[in-house]
Amino acid sequence: PTHPTHMESRARWQSLSGARDGCVALSHDGQKLATFSNRMARFGDGTDCVIHIYDIASGNEDAVPLMDLRGHGLMITNVAFSPVCRWLLASAAHDRTVRLWNVETGSHILSYNHDTEVNVVAFSHDGRFLASGCRDATVWLRFSSFPYADHSVLRGEHNTGIESLAFSPNSEYLASGAIGTLMLWKLPQGTPSREVECYNNTVSSISFSPDCTMIALSLVGLHGYDEPWGSARVIDLEGRNKLILEQNDPVAGVAFSPDGSHVLGACGGYLVRWDSATGERQRLVEIKSSTLALSKDGKQVAAGLFIWTLCDWTDKTHKLFSPTLQRMVFELMCVRQRLCQEWEKKQQKQEQEQEQEKRHHPH
Repeated sequence: PTHPTHMESRARWQSLSGARDGCVALSHDGQKLATFSNRMARFGDGTDCVIHIYDIASGNEDAVPLMDLRGHGLMITNVAFSPVCRWLLASAAHDRTVRLWNVETGSHILSYNHDTEVNVVAFSHDGRFLASGCRDATVWLRFSSFPYADHSVLRGEHNTGIESLAFSPNSEYLASGAIGTLMLWKLPQGTPSREVECYNNTVSSISFSPDCTMIALSLVGLHGYDEPWGSARVIDLEGRNKLILEQNDPVAGVAFSPDGSHVLGACGGYLVRWDSATGERQRLVEIKSSTLALSKDGKQVAAGLFIWTLCDWTDKTHKLFSPTLQRMVFELMCVRQRLCQEWEKKQQKQEQEQEQEKRHHPH
């Protein structure tokens, strides 16, 4: 076969984007950061699935979470902050649930059950809708605002699991991405509006322009079986290509600037900015992660657990980042090291307890 299989393409995209372990979400006021980790435990304890909440406003640089949220029974896949309710966070997981959390109290509010594993979750900009994309190629659309008591299941032309979701800023459209297809849904009914063929590539990230006329999307795939390939482009709502931003390197995250003048992306180990009119490309800063999140006002950008403050989106120099505010707030390696140390201590304790149990109760 000339094209990668669904599982091969999915595995490649996961390794490129990091979205299945450590994906970040930035609150719309830029005050909190959410990420997660999935650690396999030994001795039949399953998976330790934890959401980590960090307080960016405090300026704490020791990589210690403000709180850890536990409750999912299987691998967490995505997190999203509500744009209108600053304390509300949604998380998706392979335990077939979407959970809502209060990030001020650390409490679990409620859970929504699904028919299969949930890959991604997103809020609409006005807070009226909550969408979740599932492994069975369906999109669950919940509405009527919090607590989103009503829902409908959207079934379009997707043939594989949903990998990305995005609402238009006016909350009139929902876009869903999978391997090979991008679907546009007209709200509030969730009726199919447009199918865009993506030729066996995974739509890994979607962003609407502020005026809701354009969509930036990143595609990740394989040439043959081994060589990673990716592109980023801007299309209109009819699915027509308007601008090719990147043709060779995988771009795992894209986001329009608040004025629509630029598209920000994580590409080739760098945070990259493209002019949305000309496609002019500028490397901004080297990053160690390919996940990307942008605050609602466009002033804070998170790449992995690195936070930068943006000064001027139109500045063509490297003064785009404030020299006094450009700082690393959270070091991803510190977090991972701390989690690994905690995990190793837990395993050592369990091994010691098992050894003691064997000595006290020999066969």
